[in-house]
Amino acid sequence: MKAKITGVGHFIPNKIIDNKNLSENKNYTITAEEILLKTGIEERRYVDAGITTTDIVCLAVKDLLKNTSKAIEDIDCIIVGTLTPDFFFPSTAVSAINKLKAKNAWGFDLSAACSGFCYGLSVATAMIQQGTVRNVIICGADRMSSTINNFDYKTAVLFGDGAGAVLLEGTNDPKQIIKGNLCKVKADNLEDVYFKTPFNTESWSDEKFELEGGKVYRSGVTLMVETIKEYLNEHNLTLSDFDHIIPHQSNLNMLKDTARDLQIDISKFKINIQKVGNTGGASIPICLSEFVKKGEIKKGERILLVSFGAGYTISIIDLIWAI
Repeated sequence: MKAKITGVGHFIPNKIIDNKNLSENKNYTITAEEILLKTGIEERRYVDAGITTTDIVCLAVKDLLKNTSKAIEDIDCIIVGTLTPDFFFPSTAVSAINKLKAKNAWGFDLSAACSGFCYGLSVATAMIQQGTVRNVIICGADRMSSTINNFDYKTAVLFGDGAGAVLLEGTNDPKQIIKGNLCKVKADNLEDVYFKTPFNTESWSDEKFELEGGKVYRSGVTLMVETIKEYLNEHNLTLSDFDHIIPHQSNLNMLKDTARDLQIDISKFKINIQKVGNTGGASIPICLSEFVKKGEIKKGERILLVSFGAGYTISIIDLIWAI
């Protein structure tokens, strides 16, 4: 049994925070023009107060199911990759299963920072190949606005909220499938980007998302380039074998530098960060869903998903588009 993606969906909030909004924060010493120059981001979206990660997972899943032949009762498992769970326990996936009334599903959260969605897709593919499940929803969802340090613009200029989801099904068709994946960790950069839990700090109420932007930027470019080359070499492929690359939407300049180091035109990348910001673990599935709905990704095209997250976690998914 092979696995293929047979549906996509996403949710982004209506509330727009543009660079002018951020530059007006009296705690920040950065202009709207400088934000655009440093990040390539024009605006990002925030959820309204009271909207949870579970809520946006459910909105993305409902959008997904509108465009497939499956009902929520057909789903065997829901996997949620998130940095911002509503609770340490129960998991966001379990909360979403309850809210969606997915009575035949089990599920769990997967913590791999911004690589959570791609890690989840790798896990779900293996589960289908083993015959454990048949229909799995993998969701990346984050309320990054809840992590922002209002006294440090480095996080505020980058991050936004959103959720994206895909439906992964078992198939015997060898043509439109998940062809390969690669998951890695380079676990020697734990202090470059982090957010402590109450178990690791004496003053949880004062704890904030910490980001060493320059180090993360340089590491992200290097690790994405190295991992892409490693995957291509292992499978005797070149970038010309792929129609599209969807990278984690971290920073537009970082993506431009990655394309430069790979010696490819930036047009090979599907990019939406300008209007939604960095949505954490949701960035790849949101981008995928948006471009599929625009008709810019077509059945039979080969796509490389490339994630990069705190830790550092890195993941690649190689697939042939099935819908």
